[in-house]
Amino acid sequence: MAASLLYNTCYVPQLKEILRERQLPIGGRKSELVERLQLSDLSVSELKIKLKRVGLSDHGSKLDLVRRMQKEKGKGNYVYIIISRD
Repeated sequence: MAASLLYNTCYVPQLKEILRERQLPIGGRKSELVERLQLSDLSVSELKIKLKRVGLSDHGSKLDLVRRMQKEKGKGNYVYIIISRD
């Protein structure tokens, strides 16, 4: 089962606990929390590719990259995330 499906079955307090463990922001709607977790599941190289596609810096820690992607989405610049791993 894909991680995104597992996240969708969790309650918001459970999602927030996982986000706290990963030192990520815990605010937002459930869909935003799930997306934040999905982003944090990506590898650093996958995050860097996505950041380059939208013209953002790909330097920094994984946490920095995840936060940068979330910030960009908050501006209305949607970055589509493909989570499937064959």
